[in-house]
Amino acid sequence: MTPQERLSAARKARGDQRNREAEIRAEQEAADIEAIAALESQFGFDRIRAIRLSTWAPDRGAPTTIAVRVPLGSEKLCQRFIETINRAKEGSRERLAAQDALAYECWEYPARGTPAYEAALELAPLVLAHAAVQIVRAAEGVAEAEGKG
Repeated sequence: MTPQERLSAARKARGDQRNREAEIRAEQEAADIEAIAALESQFGFDRIRAIRLSTWAPDRGAPTTIAVRVPLGSEKLCQRFIETINRAKEGSRERLAAQDALAYECWEYPARGTPAYEAALELAPLVLAHAAVQIVRAAEGVAEAEGKG
């Protein structure tokens, strides 16, 4: 086999693999969106934050997207988070632990403790930190520009 033939065969094999993975990923994405839509129906569209994982592997059983909910101010976990953040120094371990705890408690999809949950954390080990930021941003609210309704 010539180098050009090897290159052509390798590109074809790679393209075939990419196409197989895309099909499997599309199936997983559909399942993820269905589950997230059910959560949005249960909690309200604005209280669910869907976070797409930037990495995914078809053989890991991971979702392509995870979902967390924005807690209500009356929930104890929200009050605990605020108290911890207010007394902890910026960048302290206590503060980082509070962020992870908030994200963990607000995690809705896939269910905590399931193989899909473990796979999501394996593929995106910092997703709890990102989820906490998204939860806090959503809970803070958004200022409207003056003069706009």
